[in-house]
Amino acid sequence: MDGFNRPSDSTPLPYTASPLQLLLSELYLIKDILFNFPASIPGVLQPFWSVNAEDELCLLNAKNVRSLLLHVILLIGQPLFLLALVYGLIIPIPASLYLGGIAITLVLNYYFCLLLNGDGTPQTSTIDLTRYRSENPDQKDHDHSDECWIFINGVSVGRDWFQSNLNTLSQIFRRRIIGVHNITYGIIFDLIECLIQRDACYATTDVRTGYHQVKKSLLEEKNKKVVLLLHSQGGIEGGAILDWLLDDLPASVLGKLEIYTFASAANHWNNPNRHHHNSKEDEEAEKKLGVIRHVEHYTNSGDFVSRFGILGFIHLPLKNTIAGTTTKGVGNGRADDNNRFRGKLFKRNATGHMLSQHYLAYMFPREEYTLPDGTVGVRVKENNGFMDSEAEVWDGERDKQHLGWRDWPWGVKLGWWGFELGKAKQWESMMREDGLDLSGRTGEGPEDRKVARKPRELSRLWLYRNGMSPPDDGADGEQRDQHRQGKVAKSVVNGYVNGL
Repeated sequence: MDGFNRPSDSTPLPYTASPLQLLLSELYLIKDILFNFPASIPGVLQPFWSVNAEDELCLLNAKNVRSLLLHVILLIGQPLFLLALVYGLIIPIPASLYLGGIAITLVLNYYFCLLLNGDGTPQTSTIDLTRYRSENPDQKDHDHSDECWIFINGVSVGRDWFQSNLNTLSQIFRRRIIGVHNITYGIIFDLIECLIQRDACYATTDVRTGYHQVKKSLLEEKNKKVVLLLHSQGGIEGGAILDWLLDDLPASVLGKLEIYTFASAANHWNNPNRHHHNSKEDEEAEKKLGVIRHVEHYTNSGDFVSRFGILGFIHLPLKNTIAGTTTKGVGNGRADDNNRFRGKLFKRNATGHMLSQHYLAYMFPREEYTLPDGTVGVRVKENNGFMDSEAEVWDGERDKQHLGWRDWPWGVKLGWWGFELGKAKQWESMMREDGLDLSGRTGEGPEDRKVARKPRELSRLWLYRNGMSPPDDGADGEQRDQHRQGKVAKSVVNGYVNGL
């Protein structure tokens, strides 16, 4: 079984490989992360302290304290349960005692999870968006009634955190957000579920619910646009949903779908190419458009889940499971043609995995202001460190450096006994997109000068903030590249940009 291992170049297996091979490959990926990015493990919860009640780890919010206490109980009990399972198979004990202990533990686990997840009532955002109508009284459709926004959460998110995430997203984009709750079974069992979903392509109940919701929304004529927001494990589930949709629906319907992920834990992201040669220049550049017109991935470099998911797969070619070699691309023979993680990547140089606290708070920071009617509203700030940073194009080289326990990726060092402020990095973010050069080159040659690019210039999701909308796509999606390329036609290189 030499096909399961991750070779020295860390080339991953295709997601359709044997589940056992994929599972063993996951162990090698975890080993690589532990060796190269050990700080990303505690980095999942860093920074921990927050005074914003909407943040998941804010201890000033009683609901957060309750959720954290329940998670701590499950985090202690579940590993002990798994150890007891193994111990009972090795040391002879009465079968009735062994089976009875399993039953009691599972019942208790179900009860604690029920306290976290609630009764399963469907959830949507509860933010009152009507108060913002006073800002633009002449706007025809304040409610964006021709759009449908859907959110699927990640691991360890109970009902309270899920509702908070829905409301935060609604507040940022000023749209009603429909929730598909990926219920939690506790951190340990959730991670096991992730491996089953990733390696066995198993569709859990929430995957099936999400598929039904997205498909129904796409087929409703009143919806001109369907936006799918995903976080963490939701990225795995969203990838499975997309695979089914690509089988079931025509490109004309899928053209209404846009997908945006945060800290995606998925190991692939399909988006078949559509070739549109509207001019001689386009044909020469071999511009490729995906069936899903807009796919963007947002990550933190010091987030273990991102390392285990998108950052472990997005810039790598597939490995041939039969020959044990890297598969060469068709056409021009580019290996990256076989990359199964499609979409635009925005990588922030920071730690943290929580959606509201570690992603939205920094990428879409908010402030209070006075509305024309005298009430207080909340809006996304026009400027922030991430969107205004001069991003570097991700060449993969920085990821090869070994970050020890004292080296944190955003310039803060962690010692065994506490924090120490270090010199801040000069760059905040990195970007990558299949098929397009995001570096802002003024020409095609390697000697040509590069123009600094900012995430705000290339992020379509940013254009939805505060109830705004990006320019409409053309009938076949031609117009979208004005924003993606910054009107620099020559920055489109043949095929993929290697290693971005």
